[in-house]
Amino acid sequence: MLPFADPEAENLGFICGDHRCNEHSALATMHLIWVREHNYWAKLIGRARPDWPGEAVFWKARQVVIAEMQKITYEEWLPALLGSKSYILTTPEPAFKAGLEAEIHVEFAAVAFRLGHTLVNNYIFTDKEGDVSLLQLFTQTLQRHRPGSEIGQLMKGFANTPAQRVDNKIVDGLRNFLFGSLGLDLVTMNLVRSREVGIPKYGALLDCVHGEFGNESDLDSFHGILSEPLEEGSNVGRTLVKILTEQFRRIRDSDPNFYLWENQREMIGENLYSQIQGITMKKILIRNTELKFADLKENAFLI
Repeated sequence: MLPFADPEAENLGFICGDHRCNEHSALATMHLIWVREHNYWAKLIGRARPDWPGEAVFWKARQVVIAEMQKITYEEWLPALLGSKSYILTTPEPAFKAGLEAEIHVEFAAVAFRLGHTLVNNYIFTDKEGDVSLLQLFTQTLQRHRPGSEIGQLMKGFANTPAQRVDNKIVDGLRNFLFGSLGLDLVTMNLVRSREVGIPKYGALLDCVHGEFGNESDLDSFHGILSEPLEEGSNVGRTLVKILTEQFRRIRDSDPNFYLWENQREMIGENLYSQIQGITMKKILIRNTELKFADLKENAFLI
């Protein structure tokens, strides 16, 4: 289990390495699942290499978990989001580029990747508790939803809750009740954040991304890109397609240790690497919760 920040005051939250895991129980549970996945590999590696010190076992397990997360992100989550446009990430064939800078563009961080906020549903469907609202998740104490023996049911609920359409509409739970504070509006926070870091207006963003000079739209870019019609066969509009594919290609192709590269088979080890090749989010969830194979779709990000 995740350790409490203060064992004497459990409602203060967990130690996760990222304070956002304490925003609500779903985030805490996702952190817990990946901690358990790391421990799973650490136990196997420790048994196979009893002569290794604990530090070496830790880092080898971490290497495997990073590769698993990369595979799931690029082979399950991105194809689910981009749909037919995911081919852009594999055309031309991926390859490590030594001179490519591993930078995160501010347009991606402050605007484009905020698209997740429009995907959030106002309710989570669970078998045992019925519908759980975002307001409940944000306002009830973490002790109420403490990840325990039935955390799989919570994750099953998320996996079987349809996402909202990518558009400029965001549910009340994020506009009015964020983190249990009445009136805290995530849309306003996004707009203020983008202005604070100097994101140009939508018309200027189109100039930068598509070379469409002369568009005078003074919409905030966050509003503009979410208002675009969805690309055929995809869940996002054309500007999101361009920014997302460029950024995720850069993250991958600038990383000398990305799991796809041929040298990683040797670096990770043939046996571990072959197991990574067959990993899915579904397998991660089943391995680390009480869920069974029939509880989830083959791609846990699709319904």
